[in-house]
Amino acid sequence: MPVASRNKALEISKSLASYAENERATLAKFASAEHLAHTVAYDLAENYVAGKTIGILDEDGITREYSITPIETENPAILGYILAGTGAENNRVHVVFRGTACKASTIRDLEYGGAGQESFHAEKDLILSQIAKVVGERVSETDMQQKISFSGHSLGGGDAQNCASVFIEAASRIQAHKRYQEKNLLGKAGAHIKSALTSRPSGAVATSAHAPFTMIEEITVNHVNSAGVPHVSAERCNKHAKYLAKFGVKINVRALRVAGDGIQLSGQTNILHDANSEVAHVEVCKVESGHEGWLGVKMLTAATAASYILSPVAIASTLGTLTAIGTFKAHTQHNFVQPLKNNEYLHLSNTNPEHSASIKHSLSNKSIVDNNPISHSLKKLAHTFTNPFVRNRKVSPNVLEHQKLFLSQYEMFKTDGDLIYNEKLFEELVTNNRALNAAQLGLSR
Repeated sequence: MPVASRNKALEISKSLASYAENERATLAKFASAEHLAHTVAYDLAENYVAGKTIGILDEDGITREYSITPIETENPAILGYILAGTGAENNRVHVVFRGTACKASTIRDLEYGGAGQESFHAEKDLILSQIAKVVGERVSETDMQQKISFSGHSLGGGDAQNCASVFIEAASRIQAHKRYQEKNLLGKAGAHIKSALTSRPSGAVATSAHAPFTMIEEITVNHVNSAGVPHVSAERCNKHAKYLAKFGVKINVRALRVAGDGIQLSGQTNILHDANSEVAHVEVCKVESGHEGWLGVKMLTAATAASYILSPVAIASTLGTLTAIGTFKAHTQHNFVQPLKNNEYLHLSNTNPEHSASIKHSLSNKSIVDNNPISHSLKKLAHTFTNPFVRNRKVSPNVLEHQKLFLSQYEMFKTDGDLIYNEKLFEELVTNNRALNAAQLGLSR
């Protein structure tokens, strides 16, 4: 049973109680992010039991019960779970991905452009269809719009970012088509789109495999010591997040970075790192680890001592060994079980203009390994030789059937190309929506 997560949630709650109120609200969000990404995902991978629930520490510092749905994929190294609130008042859905923890996931780390890129995108539609199904069920049960989060640590952080990126794209396209058709701004394929996105009546089951995407009010991305993603994924995400934000969907990004961890510097970049606060609220929490990288005092002292006593080979091996140990400890440590002191963490938010440059620098990774054509070729060659050793697993027929429905309907949202992103049409739609909202607000008073 996944009891480690529940126990860790209780420990973190006690720790959060020791902070001043203004600190507690901020750190609770990152404590929840780490809990989901670094405790829950790994705990479920080891101890999942069908039919059981799990206690999750949410961003408001409250522990709630969630049902567990494993994400089915053909690649055994993609381990993800969809956690849905069990109460009628809980409109939260969490999607968590486990990081590197086995031979198959190590092979995924070799994929170029960022860990796990090719394998995730090969199965993104299968994963999206399962998320949409769970969200649709929660919409029907609660009769409320849903808040969804994507969380992961290390390789799982890359999966979480990739999943959030494709989710944001799908939600943006479907939201836009629905709104345009309501305003009769689409002619081409309009009737088909309208029938596919029939508005969900109160208390009824969603009529489309994609209707749940129109019932999302907030999207949160939590990545902890995360591997980066390709620039193309980040650019696509930025584009679609811009339109979702204008439709009133709130987007949050919470990145937890630990000093001395070199793994979080891998990959090309991180999603929404340069988004302004009107598009996404991006926050970074930098935590001191005590496990410095090779520029730390301990590393340089050890290297200096080795240079006097031994040889340059000893210097290199000493630095390499200590760096590996420091990186591993920093990468795997948990940060919120014991209270952090003021000088042990730095909080940055893009709502503060002075922090924006630091956030961009921190999250726009410029890894030599992942931004170099030669290393791309070497990693691709290594992955080509190792990937055949990963055996595919079977996916349930009912999951494949829902994926088929999902894909058949999603094709029609691509028929208009980028017509939905026509700036003139879009501004007309936004203006109409604002006027409608203002009128409704006046009537409600």
